[in-house]
Amino acid sequence: MVTWTGYGQDVGTAFYRSRPGMTNVVPTTDGKRLVTSEGNNRYKICDNLLSCDPNSNGSQFPGAGGGSPVLLRMPDGRIVYNANDSSCVWVNTSGSSTGTWTEQKTAMPNGCSRNPQHVAGTGRVLILQATWGSCCTTRPIRCGELDLGHSKGVLQARQP
Repeated sequence: MVTWTGYGQDVGTAFYRSRPGMTNVVPTTDGKRLVTSEGNNRYKICDNLLSCDPNSNGSQFPGAGGGSPVLLRMPDGRIVYNANDSSCVWVNTSGSSTGTWTEQKTAMPNGCSRNPQHVAGTGRVLILQATWGSCCTTRPIRCGELDLGHSKGVLQARQP
């Protein structure tokens, strides 16, 4: 059973021109919350999401921009960050709110919807990627895997 508490505004509208975009929240290993928002790929660190300052612009992630920021917390606590205009991801190996971000190259092209997913039982990350399109345009969806270390084996293709 889930019991919801009060409402809290995490991202204000003045800086983000009335649209914070895709906010994404992951817990850090030191008990805080890392909150992204699409306006220039910024992030904030909050002790408590209900009291996170919505007027704080936060900080810019190193190396990437263009929107579509996505965070992934790995089971071992590492945090993976991905953004639209880079084919790389950034990894915080400590998972701490004060941890450093290290660039990791991928074989996947940049794209509006690059979504990293942990693959259970392997220690690897699967990246789904799509490009921006209109309602009447077919756009390909691509996928690729990324070994960030600590892998437990090679992904095997499933036969139909």
